[in-house]
Amino acid sequence: LLMLAQVYKATGKKAYRKAFLRGIDYLLNAQYDNGGWPQYFPYKPKNNEGHPFYSDHITFNDNAMVLVMQVIRDVAEEKEPYDAMKLPADLRERLQKAFDKGVECILNCQIRKNGKLTVWCQQHDEKTFAPAPARAYELPSFTGSHETVAILKLLMSLPEPSERVVASVTAAIDWLKDHVIRDMALETFVNAEGKRDRRLVHRFGEEIWARYYDLETEEPYVCDRDGKPQPSLEYIGYERRNGYGWYGTEPQSVIKKFQKWSVR
Repeated sequence: LLMLAQVYKATGKKAYRKAFLRGIDYLLNAQYDNGGWPQYFPYKPKNNEGHPFYSDHITFNDNAMVLVMQVIRDVAEEKEPYDAMKLPADLRERLQKAFDKGVECILNCQIRKNGKLTVWCQQHDEKTFAPAPARAYELPSFTGSHETVAILKLLMSLPEPSERVVASVTAAIDWLKDHVIRDMALETFVNAEGKRDRRLVHRFGEEIWARYYDLETEEPYVCDRDGKPQPSLEYIGYERRNGYGWYGTEPQSVIKKFQKWSVR
């Protein structure tokens, strides 16, 4: 959509605008009535073993839903290069309503533990909003970095956040502060087989967050393709240890941003 808008702005060819409008229609049709977006649309049927694909879940994984919402808002607000499209007011109003429904869905998905708001899972059940599984190593969990950080940045970008949004962001920031792993860092090294490998090492003053925290214990974990959570990287195989983002420092930026946001 971004590319089509840029090309249309540069050339004025109507075919690009028509294609752009079809893409916008696709995004609007893909949204659930509850405001969420699935990983794929149209939906995939059950596989040969009768198991439903997780693509139906409301998907924050890799920022799928957040990125859709950012595009929809930019188009609705006629930000460059979407200003060239000259969309009718009723369509821009539909897009704004879709964005607002998305915010409502995000708030409904936020996990509560013992009655207290926390953070989000990578994906949530499209009917109940409960944390949901995806691939074998992507278990229902609290997400401590990538997805939760993107959601918080989106919520903090709202020009006039409601009391509910403020409460949501504040609770999630508090959770991240409480679940930082201190004096540890992710290190890349060459292992005994001469391969690049990764491990956690003690490093005074460093801070890091796990991508996953157990829903019951709230302890960080990693997971291999067998679906069994493990306490640290050395307990999972080389392929998953090095082929997935298990830890990150992204919350540092959003916590810093919150310090200014909360005193506006």
